[in-house]
Amino acid sequence: KSVPEEGVKLEITERVGKLEIAQARTEERLDNLEGWQKSQNCTIKEVNKKVDKLQYWIMGVMAAALGSLFVNLFK
Repeated sequence: KSVPEEGVKLEITERVGKLEIAQARTEERLDNLEGWQKSQNCTIKEVNKKVDKLQYWIMGVMAAALGSLFVNLFK
């Protein structure tokens, strides 16, 4: 009877070892993903700032064009 019990214990030990390895890999992948996410969030903030500046620039050009148009129309 002790031989099958030892075999079961060995199988359980191997399975636990494999699960521990899988968990460690999952934790590493999660850490990498969180780092990537922080990097992406920073990049998105930078892009948002650039888009905001571009919007103000476009509105300024449009205002100048409209002002020029009104000045030329009412000369």
